[in-house]
Amino acid sequence: MARPTAFLLSITLALPTFVCAGTPTSQPAASEPQPSNAAKIRARNYTRPGWFLVDGYWARSQTRTTTDELFTLVEYDGNFHLWADPAPRFDSMLRNGRTALIEIAGSNYGWKLSAPDRTWNDTRSAGSQHLLLVAATDDAKADRQFRLTKIEITPDQQVIQAAVVESDQLTSVILVMGRDFIECSAGRFNSAPSTLVRSTGARQLLADRPIETRRYVVPLLALVNGGRNPLAPSAADVYRAFPNLPLSSQAAATVKALVPDLASPDPAIRRRALNELKSLGRRGVQAAMALDQSKLPPAAAAQIATYLANDSHDNRTVDAMRADSGFILDCLGDPDPNVRAEAGKCSIKNAATQPTPLFSESK
Repeated sequence: MARPTAFLLSITLALPTFVCAGTPTSQPAASEPQPSNAAKIRARNYTRPGWFLVDGYWARSQTRTTTDELFTLVEYDGNFHLWADPAPRFDSMLRNGRTALIEIAGSNYGWKLSAPDRTWNDTRSAGSQHLLLVAATDDAKADRQFRLTKIEITPDQQVIQAAVVESDQLTSVILVMGRDFIECSAGRFNSAPSTLVRSTGARQLLADRPIETRRYVVPLLALVNGGRNPLAPSAADVYRAFPNLPLSSQAAATVKALVPDLASPDPAIRRRALNELKSLGRRGVQAAMALDQSKLPPAAAAQIATYLANDSHDNRTVDAMRADSGFILDCLGDPDPNVRAEAGKCSIKNAATQPTPLFSESK
């Protein structure tokens, strides 16, 4: 048997050979820089679903949702407001001043969700309106489409903020909706904004400043309304502008059959008939407009006139509406294919329909 000193010596001499044999021949040269552990983690997390860099730290979102689970856009007296109504599953995330990281469908970055100054009870939030959504990113990844960056809801006013590229510059557009006003402002991202337009209500703003409203206000409202334009022409306005479109025979027969009940002396019968008329939607509006009100019983004529007036938002003449290139542009997106076809025939080339940038090209 070999002595211990000889045995240890043999192990020592064999060790370098073992290590060298196990070293990959493809090992990069020592001069090539190697990524740090932080860089490796960052690269891995960028591709991990649900992970976002928030305030310098990686965090995982607690849930994925849509905006209609958090708030609703409602119209009251010609103006729009955001009504905060988070689904019950958000209670634990918002209670006691907590901030949650969530994902919102359609957004490529995380969102910090909180409800500052909101009062809570043991089972459900109190009625106070407080909700704050802030994009958890320093890079809004904006392009020429508006991208939401902030939603703030309080009892007195609501703020919608989005980023968009204007004249190759990242621009922030801010819409503030108060109890009796609406204001849109814009400025370079992370700089003081300047007011673009202001009015008492959104529909009045569209009437007063249609170009700016369609270019900047409508996209922001659509972002919080499921992509739909809440200022699009109503059915009563569209069918008044295009009165000769094909009419649904079924809707016409239904509305005609409701006329006796609309003139009934019994208030319950009148209410039921009016509710059925409303349930017909756009086709019911078109069929009601086709009636000759001079030949209807006075009570029924009054009911229908009020119904159509409540659905209308444009008091201009038919010629004025058809000559308005912005109105025609809105009608090109109408859900009724007959309206779209007629609007296409009436398309008018007008410089007012071309969106102008907020800021001139930088020299």
